[in-house]
Amino acid sequence: MFEILLYPSSSGELEIRTIQKDGITLFNLGDIVKAITKESQILEGNNVTNQTSFLRESISALDDDERHTEIIGGERGQDTKYEHFVTEPGIYRVVSRAKSSGAKKFQRWVYHDVMPALRKYGIYPAPKENDDSFILQLADQQAKQSQLLSQYIRQAESKFKEIENKFAENEKQLGDINQRLTSIENANIPSVRFYSVEDSFKGLSLDNTNLIYVIALCEKICTEKNIAYLPSVNSIRTEQKFTKDVIELALNYARLI
Repeated sequence: MFEILLYPSSSGELEIRTIQKDGITLFNLGDIVKAITKESQILEGNNVTNQTSFLRESISALDDDERHTEIIGGERGQDTKYEHFVTEPGIYRVVSRAKSSGAKKFQRWVYHDVMPALRKYGIYPAPKENDDSFILQLADQQAKQSQLLSQYIRQAESKFKEIENKFAENEKQLGDINQRLTSIENANIPSVRFYSVEDSFKGLSLDNTNLIYVIALCEKICTEKNIAYLPSVNSIRTEQKFTKDVIELALNYARLI
């Protein structure tokens, strides 16, 4: 889970645990505090700070994007622990608060040795210049990455071409459907017109005394003879519309024409 970096302190190598999150190297804050405290004790000859208070103050001082909390354990009866990790800017903030010789030495190690090696080679410590096997390994990794990238690009281009062809096919089908619909619309199909009974009354100069009665006759005729009519959208009976033949037949039944 952790990648261990060995900090060359004045009293020997100290382990600094690191993790990778979204391509960013995060350093264990507890290990940093321990290393700085021990180094400062050796360089300055006294107990310059308390590790617990230093750790607590460091956590409080860090911004949210400078720290990350990792849950450790919690499986098979293990106690759950929370470990705090910090980014490069987080290390700088911790070191700035410490203001000790040990903190400055630790900061120099991180920025002059660790980070340049991680950025260039992906590991720390950096390989020796005459380490031909490692150089060949890096070259092989780069070649494989290039091959994977080329393969991904080819697959993406093929998929895009497939989508483009499918789109063109669908567009053609839509064009054919639109053409058929236009042909149907332009066909010589007799249109049916509908009229309101009220307008027919006005055209015949009839008063509206028998209007509802004639509308009821129109509804009855349409129901019995299975003739279509236009109902009112607003459920207003006088707004219903019927064919001219139905209205004339209803007026005849009502003896109004």
